[in-house]
Amino acid sequence: MALEERVLDASIQQEKLGMWLGFVLAVSMIICGTAVILSGSSVEGLVLIAADVLAISIVYVQDRRNRGE
Repeated sequence: MALEERVLDASIQQEKLGMWLGFVLAVSMIICGTAVILSGSSVEGLVLIAADVLAISIVYVQDRRNRGE
């Protein structure tokens, strides 16, 4: 029983780490896109932000499908 709990705890920790890293990456992309917009390249900045939103949406939809919701 202890081994199963350790495996479950490790899995939970791995998922938490993945969520935090994804969050940091998404925020970084939005900040970079905003910086590009403020530097005068509005189209490129909007593309960065749109790509980030699209990637987050795809991950969300795939996760919902995998969970069967």
